[in-house]
Amino acid sequence: MAINIPVAPGAGTEEQVKQIAVARAYLYQAAAQDCENLKQAFKAECRLVNVRVNSSVQSRGSSGETMFVNVQSAYEVTIRPN
Repeated sequence: MAINIPVAPGAGTEEQVKQIAVARAYLYQAAAQDCENLKQAFKAECRLVNVRVNSSVQSRGSSGETMFVNVQSAYEVTIRPN
């Protein structure tokens, strides 16, 4: 899962770090929600076993800077016995 967010024009490093922290927190919540979705879909137990979030800010020329944030998650799903 990945999100791209335009950085506010003139935002300094401190503001960019804050924006990245908010985006990362959102992706952590999304990863946890994915586990809940897996539990429902498979009628199983789910455990989030690994989360990796990467983020960067890149210049897009005349369109300004964009923040790229992505998450990779691994889950352990255990089917409940009938």
